[in-house]
Amino acid sequence: MRILAFNWRDITHPKAGGAEQFIHEISKRLVAKGHSVTLYCGDYKGSENAPQMIDGVYMIRRGNEFTLYIHAVTDYLGKFFGKYDLIIDCNNGIPFFSPLFSGVPKILVVHHFMKEIFFKEVSFPHASLAYILERAIPLAYMGNKVIAVSETTREEAISMGINPKNIRIVYNGVSSKLCPAFENKAKYPLIVSVGRLKKYKRLNMLVEAFGKMLEQLDNEMASKARLVIAGKGDAEDDIRNTIRELGLESKVIMKGYISEEEKCKLLQESWVFAAPSSKEGWGIAVIEANACGTPVVAFDVPGLRNSVRDGETGILVREETSEALGKALARLVVNKEERERMARAAVSWGKRFDWDSCAQDFMNVIDEVVGRKVPEKPVKVPVSADRTVISAKPAVVYCLAHKAYDLDDDPGSVYKKETKADALR
Repeated sequence: MRILAFNWRDITHPKAGGAEQFIHEISKRLVAKGHSVTLYCGDYKGSENAPQMIDGVYMIRRGNEFTLYIHAVTDYLGKFFGKYDLIIDCNNGIPFFSPLFSGVPKILVVHHFMKEIFFKEVSFPHASLAYILERAIPLAYMGNKVIAVSETTREEAISMGINPKNIRIVYNGVSSKLCPAFENKAKYPLIVSVGRLKKYKRLNMLVEAFGKMLEQLDNEMASKARLVIAGKGDAEDDIRNTIRELGLESKVIMKGYISEEEKCKLLQESWVFAAPSSKEGWGIAVIEANACGTPVVAFDVPGLRNSVRDGETGILVREETSEALGKALARLVVNKEERERMARAAVSWGKRFDWDSCAQDFMNVIDEVVGRKVPEKPVKVPVSADRTVISAKPAVVYCLAHKAYDLDDDPGSVYKKETKADALR
């Protein structure tokens, strides 16, 4: 089957996050099952040095975070119609509204609905337009299958007006490389947060909470305690300003971007993972921390209330203040027995979410949509050491210097050739 996935970014993008990891992990497993997957996503400075194929998934990078959506429509109508059997349309704030320009089967993937968060992250005119477009999703995707990544997202989708009969839940997974190493736990209180630095993640509040936590520790513990924030994003300057204002420069470490290996080591060493976000689709970083044997302190908000098992794998804080968050952090730092009990439970919880199982759930939805079984026989796609394609069919031929591309027809497709009339349905 020839699959076209629309997503805001790919995993090589400097601002890539959980949504990018989700579509890539699913896509590469679809490729392993014998499908052709093309990811249509935004371009970025330096992308000319990024591979055009990763794990068998072909990348087409066009436009910026705003013009990408226009390019998607014009490129589909001008180059792609009749070339694909299925569209995976990922909602990153707003989706691509593929039902308006394509008649092939499609699946909408929703991590969470932004709603009022738009107004915290972008200018008022852009936020207003995005807010209106988000409200149009139920009408535009009427009758199409919708994948939600958590029960909370499913509930949000229903409240937005999406038919619950069309919603399926496919959870995020975690890498099998993430595992506990209790012997490597830091010798001092170490609080960690990993992820994109966005305003709605409320990392300023985490810095304030860390300061409140220090006040509740004895002098020795407080002198050794550290907070590490890893990740990049447009809220970085605000976070650094808060650190300076509170005089915590020697206590709070901004790590910036870290590799997967560094992330694993950091999560294994940490005592507590903090997730102060105002909402999440699921909270993949929470499960990654759990898989590494680290309990979580988070606010009781959409998404996180699904990924954190309150009192078992972490603590959900009801009162959304820095004081309440600091108190919960201090509780786990001081109470070693409770922290270690939660750490053991966290490992068991984290093991439940592996990407192979998540991908199979996704494939089951594809089966519903297209009415045929996903092939079980794996197909290996030969690649060279630099991750570029050596040979694969159906092939994608890129003339990168001229930004031109074409796809070989798949004569085995069970779908009729899409016409422009179909595409505009």
